Amino acid sequence: MFEHVRKTNLATSVGVALFVMLLPFLVWYVLPSEAWNQAVAFSTAGLLEADLLRDIFSICLVLVFVRVAGGLRPRDLGLTTQLPRALLFTALLWALTQVALAIWQIGTTGQISWNSS
Repeated sequence: MFEHVRKTNLATSVGVALFVMLLPFLVWYVLPSEAWNQAVAFSTAGLLEADLLRDIFSICLVLVFVRVAGGLRPRDLGLTTQLPRALLFTALLWALTQVALAIWQIGTTGQISWNSS
């Protein structure tokens, strides 16, 4: 099953582990200011907030570091030709969940309300 996956050496594994452990410090000092994060949160009605932006940024940094430092192929990281189909399925499932939640709110309270927290 995993015959096509490349093996990494110990130095690469240790480097990736150290990078992942130091990533939270890197993300807090690399990302833009809090004012920018508030502007994004306000303009998207709270859909994108600082935590989500930091998480997305962290995932991208880890993928780039592992790809470059480890010499891994995209296939080794799970980035296959089926990825677009998986992302589409996830987006459709999310949309279906939002519709179900909206129907539930209309049925119970008579209106759709935003999460104010």
